[in-house]
Amino acid sequence: MSSELVLESWFPTVIGHSYCPFHSEIEEELRNRCIELQKSVPSGGKGWISNETYNTSDGEHDCLDDPVFHKLNEWVNKAVEQYVLANKIAPSIKLNNSWFNIYKKYDYQEFHKHPNCVISTIYFLKAEENASRVIFRTPNDDMFQIKFSENTKENIKNVYFTPDPGKLIIFPSNISHAVEQHKLDSDRITISYNFTQE
Repeated sequence: MSSELVLESWFPTVIGHSYCPFHSEIEEELRNRCIELQKSVPSGGKGWISNETYNTSDGEHDCLDDPVFHKLNEWVNKAVEQYVLANKIAPSIKLNNSWFNIYKKYDYQEFHKHPNCVISTIYFLKAEENASRVIFRTPNDDMFQIKFSENTKENIKNVYFTPDPGKLIIFPSNISHAVEQHKLDSDRITISYNFTQE
């Protein structure tokens, strides 16, 4: 029997990302649609601390029911199918709902999870350089206070994703995430999707 130390990594959190190949074709129409809807559709997230950030969650407007979003919805669904296949997830994942978020200067989103679903996504529709990033927090318990001499994928506490237009982030719905305070004068627009498992 060898006395050599053997290391095994368990319980990983897999965050995927992909770029929409036709983003430039749909960006303007979707951006205009979001701005148009903002004028007539009430904002969701009434119980949020960050309730000044406009969003159509809570069933205020489901992008799955809006034909303007149809092409993007189909592409997101296919991207999630690839994520499911790559991670050996049972192929019983179903697109459940979708909403959009408009961040104006000083808007943000506190840390939260998406209950009653298994996979969630964020699609960056509009974002200028230096727009607020998405933060994912380690699922390790808050009691986990070991100090490390170097940050690695295994021990880092927060991971930041830059909002590149056309980029889709795919992640487990139970991972805590937030959006930094938006400090630009230009709007930052994202579209979110939730998937359930049958």
